[in-house]
Amino acid sequence: MNMILLIIGTVFAGLWAFFFLLGVGNKKYAGYIAQLTNSMFLLSDLYFIGYAFLDLFHIKTDNGFMGKNLKKFSELFEAKYARFYNRALWAGKITLALTIIPVMIFTGVIAGESIIGWLGIVVGPVMAMSLDNSVVNRVTARHEEILMDFPQVISKLAMLINAGMTLNDAWQQVAFSGHALSAVDDAEQGENVSAIYREMQIATLEIQRGGKSAEQAYMDFATRCNVPEVRKFASLVIQNMKKGGSDMAFSLQEMANERWQQKKNLVLRKGELAGNQLLMPIMLMFVGVLLLIMVPAMSSLTV
Repeated sequence: MNMILLIIGTVFAGLWAFFFLLGVGNKKYAGYIAQLTNSMFLLSDLYFIGYAFLDLFHIKTDNGFMGKNLKKFSELFEAKYARFYNRALWAGKITLALTIIPVMIFTGVIAGESIIGWLGIVVGPVMAMSLDNSVVNRVTARHEEILMDFPQVISKLAMLINAGMTLNDAWQQVAFSGHALSAVDDAEQGENVSAIYREMQIATLEIQRGGKSAEQAYMDFATRCNVPEVRKFASLVIQNMKKGGSDMAFSLQEMANERWQQKKNLVLRKGELAGNQLLMPIMLMFVGVLLLIMVPAMSSLTV
C-alpha cells in the first residue's frame, strides 16, 4: 500500500518540480503575482506553478465551467479585471493541489501512516476548490456591506434633493461625503471606500469624464452592485428622471424607511449567526471539561 502511495507521491512531486522550474523566474508570471494582494489568493507567491500549467496545456479559463466565477470577479474587481483574477484563481487551485498532495503523501509514508497519504489525495483538490468559497464569501460580504450603507445613502439623497439640489449634484455630494480619497482620479482604486460609495464615485466619473449619460451611468451602477434593492432604487431614479416629477425626494424617503427596517433585520440575523457560531466552541469546551472530570473519576472506580 505504501509503495502505491510512494509512486503517486513521486509522480505529483515530479509534476510540481517540473512546473516549478518552468514557471520560476518568469517575468510575466511575476507581474501577475505582484497584483494578487488580496488575501483570498492563498500561497500566491507560488502561483507561477499554476500559470505554467495553464499555459503549457493552453487551457482557457474564461468560459464554461472554468468561467463560472467571472461574474463574481466583475463585482469584486470590475469587469475589465475579471478574466485576470479568474485565471489567477485557477492558477491557485492547480498550485494548491500540486503542493498539498505530495506533501501529505510523503508525510504519511515517512510517519508510517498511509491514511495521511490517502487523505492528502482528497484534501489537495478539496483545498484547491475551497478557493471558490473564498470568492463567494467575498461577494456575500460585499452585498451585506452595500445593504448596510444603502439606507444612509438614500436618506442623504432625499434630504439634498428636497433642499433643492439637482439629482446629479446630490449624487456627487453623497458619493464623496465622508469617504474622501487621496484624489478623485483614484476612485476606481479606492480600497478604503465602502462598496456602494465607491460605485457611486465611479458613476460620477463616468458622467463627468467618460461622456456617459446619467441614465446609463445609474443603470451600470446598479448592475455593478448586483443587489435587488439597488436595482429597484436605480429604476426609481431613472423613472423620475424621465417623468421629470417633483416627488423624487418623497419616493426616496419612503424607500429609505423600508431599507432602514431591512438593515435592522440584517443586523439581527448577523447577531443570531454570530451567537450560533459561538455555540460550537462552547460545546467543545464543555465536552473537554466533562472528560477531564469524568476520566479520572471512572479510573478511580475501576481500581
